[in-house]
Amino acid sequence: MALWKTITTFFIKTFFPWFKAYVWPLIKEQVMAAVMELIGWIFERLNRFFSEKSRKQEEQAKQRSEEAETKAESAENEQDRARYEAEARVWKEVVEQFRRDNEELKSELELMRRDAEARSKVNIQSMNIDASAEEDGTKLSIGKTTYQLPKID
Repeated sequence: MALWKTITTFFIKTFFPWFKAYVWPLIKEQVMAAVMELIGWIFERLNRFFSEKSRKQEEQAKQRSEEAETKAESAENEQDRARYEAEARVWKEVVEQFRRDNEELKSELELMRRDAEARSKVNIQSMNIDASAEEDGTKLSIGKTTYQLPKID
């Protein structure tokens, strides 16, 4: 038991302050970089997914608009021509609405990405580490969580 107490005392009083001052900031820096990369990857994938979906919807609406214009040009009477021209105008409006929705979605995703990055930075930067030797063993606290470390026999 004396050896365990000596090791614990060395760890808590000598090694741990050095680790906390010099190594822990480097670990947090690496965690921060990994989290920021992950957030960037996730939001880039979401942006690509929604952009592709919106692009396909725009293409379909544009195609329908062009089909209606073609029908209007070859209409046999004025009533059919007016109906197809109205249909073409509606599809053009749908195309524009899809574009606006896509831009709005991109803006919203960018705001969400920035918020996720900011929250992650705050959480990681405020993540403190501490250790203590107590009767029931050594405890390690990281952030808001405390761990009971196993004894070395």
